Amino acid sequence: MNILIALMIKHFFADYLLNRSSMGIDKYKYIYGGKLHSFTHFTTCLITLVFFVEPQVAVAWALFDGLTHYHIDWTKTNIIRKYNLNNMKDWRLRTIIGVDQSLHFLTYVLIAVVI
Repeated sequence: MNILIALMIKHFFADYLLNRSSMGIDKYKYIYGGKLHSFTHFTTCLITLVFFVEPQVAVAWALFDGLTHYHIDWTKTNIIRKYNLNNMKDWRLRTIIGVDQSLHFLTYVLIAVVI
């Protein structure tokens, strides 16, 4: 449970406090966009996990988190672009964002359970 809580706090820092608008530019372009944002998740996950597991295990799971985060965000961004969703009053945009955040948290549940 402590690992899960720590990863949720990590997510808040990486997705909100450390996130900059420039990190979202070109997120829809595979490989090109979103790398810095995903690297932020990798780094903050690594910093979080070294308090709980051996360094090599922390690196492996941080890499998993960074890559998973990248693909979840890439998919979300492409769905938003495809359907031209840009108004938070639109239930479809709120749903896509909710699914995005749920998938990120399920990633942390997986990490916490396996570790």
